[in-house]
Amino acid sequence: MEGNSTKTNSDEILSKTEEYSEKINEIQEKMVKGIDQALQSTAENLDKTADKMHQTASFFRQRNADSLRNDFLSLIKKYPAHTIMISILIGFLFGKTLSR
Repeated sequence: MEGNSTKTNSDEILSKTEEYSEKINEIQEKMVKGIDQALQSTAENLDKTADKMHQTASFFRQRNADSLRNDFLSLIKKYPAHTIMISILIGFLFGKTLSR
């Protein structure tokens, strides 16, 4: 009888071991897929960021101080109300900073 009960216990242990092994493999596969998705998303975002940085660098390569000043002045002339509001806001924030 003891031999039979030992065999049953061994079979149960083997069965549980296989069950846990399958669960661990499933968890591992999910983790790998999640990591792969995160890496893919990160790579895509880095590509987008690099493209934007390249566009910004190209913009500044094509400009000089005079052209930037002229662009700034044309924006001020095109949007005078916005310019005044922004100037007031900057002045207010600057004043708050100095009063501390």
